[in-house]
Amino acid sequence: LPIKEKIKAISNELGDGEDLQAEIHSYKEKISSLDCCDEVREKLLKECDKLSKLQSGSVDASIARAYIDTVLGLPCKCEKNS
Repeated sequence: LPIKEKIKAISNELGDGEDLQAEIHSYKEKISSLDCCDEVREKLLKECDKLSKLQSGSVDASIARAYIDTVLGLPCKCEKNS
């Protein structure tokens, strides 16, 4: 996947990578302080990892951001089935 690596390198040179990494760091802090079950936390962290591999202005990145923002905005308390 050398082309993806080149695109990522160019994005970093343009400064896009730094903004995206700061955004992902912010999301991960919010996720770690979220009062929810491990399943939800793991899914959100997986989406952050996915976001880190995308170009910041891409449609897929926008979808990932919208998903993370939506879930972070939900009242999230999972109940364990007994």
